Formats: sequence, C-alpha cells, structure tokens
Amino acid sequence: MEILKIGTINVAVSDAMAAGRLFSRLGLPARQADLVRLPERPAQINYLQSPVGESSLSFVEPSDPGSPVARFLERRGEGLFSLSIEVRGLKELMAAWRAAGVAWVLDEPMRFTAGPGRPEGGAANWTRPRTTLGMIIEVIERDTPDHGGTN
Repeated sequence: MEILKIGTINVAVSDAMAAGRLFSRLGLPARQADLVRLPERPAQINYLQSPVGESSLSFVEPSDPGSPVARFLERRGEGLFSLSIEVRGLKELMAAWRAAGVAWVLDEPMRFTAGPGRPEGGAANWTRPRTTLGMIIEVIERDTPDHGGTN
C-alpha cells in the first residue's frame, strides 16, 4: 500500500460552470469545455476540472437534490468538499485506515471505467467525514501499469 499523490481538491458549488469561468479569469482554465456528469450513487455530481500541476481543482455541483454535495451546500454553503488521493493497494489501505478508526462509505471499493474526465478505470472509496476531521477523502486506485492496477 502506498499513497502516490494528491489528485483533486473538490469544491462544492451551486454552479460549476460559473465557478469554472471565475477561476479561468484567475488563470486556471478548465480541462474540458463542458461538465462531466456522474449521476450515479454515491457521487451524484456534475463537475468541471482545472489542472494545477499534477493535481487539479474541481468544482462539483449536485446532480440530485439528495446527493452528498446538495446536503453539504445546504448545511455549509459553498467551499472545500473533499480531497482525493491516488494510491497503490486500495484494499490494504482501507483495512489499515479502518484499524486506525476511519469509517468508509462503502464496504468494498466501487469500480469505475474510463470515460469523460476519467482517462482510465480503477476503483475508489470515500471516508466518512466524521472520522477524517470533517472532510471526505476520496481514495482512488487507477488501472494503469505504473500504478500496478487494482486489488
């Protein structure tokens, strides 16, 4: 198990395109011209991403009124929502973090395939924010040769 890098800082917003336009004027142009849509649970988001070195800043808006991002916006307003990290050995990391007191959204990682905004497939899971200082940490293992695939 190894933490490879910080992948994305996700900012919850009510309008991802408007946030993207603002940050484009500030020098962080969007990676894509339109929103990437991930309507399925547990994500239920639309997002626009701006690259920053090897990482990125994503503006995420809810795609469903019951989504985690919608609940976040109702409670806290716009702001830092989550942080994603890329790892090698996701299942081992989940077990180690669970032993350290971290609770996970899913019992097993969710598989995903390559698609818009996701150049390769892999697996992911999310921490419960009450166990990680109020922040969701999305942990991703990509299906790439240099990352060794998923477990």
